[in-house]
Amino acid sequence: MAPTPQTEPKLKSICPEHMRKLLAEHRLWERAGRGEFDIVSEEAQIAPFLDENGSRCDVEETWLLVDRRFPPWDHRYEVVRALCYRTDDGLIGGTGIPDAKEITLGGLYYRELSRDNPRCALCEGGDLISPWRREVDSIYRPGHRIWHEAWRRLRMGTRKLKPKSGPIRAALGQ
Repeated sequence: MAPTPQTEPKLKSICPEHMRKLLAEHRLWERAGRGEFDIVSEEAQIAPFLDENGSRCDVEETWLLVDRRFPPWDHRYEVVRALCYRTDDGLIGGTGIPDAKEITLGGLYYRELSRDNPRCALCEGGDLISPWRREVDSIYRPGHRIWHEAWRRLRMGTRKLKPKSGPIRAALGQ
């Protein structure tokens, strides 16, 4: 018997770092691997581009983690909506993991920040992600100081210098 419907979830816009933190804390990918959620994916061909590692990506893939205990019209049915790009050899481009765009947990609906108002509800609520742990290209950087910018630029430069293959990359364990 399916659980009874709940009221509409409360909306919270959060930064990508908090999206990753929620995925890790609630072990959503692992729970999907154990069969608690079903994984549904859709692929679409896109104009090819080079990702941050220099790999050519030509497929956009949307992944949904769905909870079959609920009917499709229930807001709890879709647990995670994530996006990734596939490289020519079928690997996930960029960081190597899909980027969550929406997460529904309990009575809360988390979505990515909008460009016109990039304010993370969790950071502003006191759970601030350190500027040292922010992604290099993050549009939301509260508490950002001039020394953080120097560190960010250094990280951006070293990311561009990473070799795509060869003995150096093998020595780095990549």
